[in-house]
Amino acid sequence: MWQLFGFMKIMEELLLEGKKRRTSRAFSKFRDRCKIGDIMRIYTGLRTKNCKKLFNARVVEKLYWNIDDAPGDQKLAKKLESPRKGETWEEFALKDGFDFYSDFLSFFKDHPKKTKKFIFFRFTTNLMEEYNIPNNMKITAFIGV
Repeated sequence: MWQLFGFMKIMEELLLEGKKRRTSRAFSKFRDRCKIGDIMRIYTGLRTKNCKKLFNARVVEKLYWNIDDAPGDQKLAKKLESPRKGETWEEFALKDGFDFYSDFLSFFKDHPKKTKKFIFFRFTTNLMEEYNIPNNMKITAFIGV
């Protein structure tokens, strides 16, 4: 299965450089159908005349989270674990492309869809990463992809 994922134009450079490989989306039955292994079609300007397809990616991680679980205090955000094991809430926010944890908190608390539940997706375009193949291993054929 595949789904379209639209990103803001300001994220284009981060996406193309491989610096942004994750996204959190408002929970919906439609988004929940996207599973690990599925294809994400990554766009900017989706549903506009400036629509631009950037690339296809594969979902390698999916988890659920609730904005009410995110600490309201910056100091706690640096200490408390986010839904991703081994990653603090601040790291979770910064790796998602926010400059500050407070921006992340404001964005999701005031989300246009008025929801508290979100789905996190991590994606890759790199088969080496997807299949946990060491970088120094030579691949001569990749069958079944």
